[in-house]
This record gives sequence, structure tokens and C-alpha cells, in this order.
Amino acid sequence: HGGDALTALFPADSADPPSEARAEIWTDWKRFRGLADDLKTEAGRLAAIAAEAPAPTPELVGAFRATASTCGACHEAFREKK
Repeated sequence: HGGDALTALFPADSADPPSEARAEIWTDWKRFRGLADDLKTEAGRLAAIAAEAPAPTPELVGAFRATASTCGACHEAFREKK
């Protein structure tokens, strides 16, 4: 899976402080892994576009927003609120 580097940061029972991980990471691992895979895809797309675009372009802005949206979806579902 593409998000293996991210999911490796969340071994079972690693929710002790200072972690902000919610238990739902482990109870809904399939969704968490899917979002991690989506993040890797979107971040790779963003990096490829950024390498080609010396200045912000609509395509670059769109790729950034898609990446940020993926981050936000995961944080909303799996990160403790402060």
C-alpha cells in the first residue's frame, strides 16, 4: 500500500501521550489505511506539479487543496480535538 510509511507511525496501542491519535485508527484501520494511501497519491501529484510549475498555477493550487483536504479528512476522523 502507498501509505505504509504513514501507517507505520501508528502501531497498535500507540495512543499514549503525546499522541493525538484516537482509538478509531485501530478500530477502523481499513479507512485509516485508505486515507493514508490517498494522501500518498495526492502528495505525489502535488510534488510532480510543483516540480513543473515555478509559480502558483490553478493546477498547482488545485493539487494543494486536494492534498490538504485529504489531510483534513484523516485528522477529522482520527485525531483528538484540542
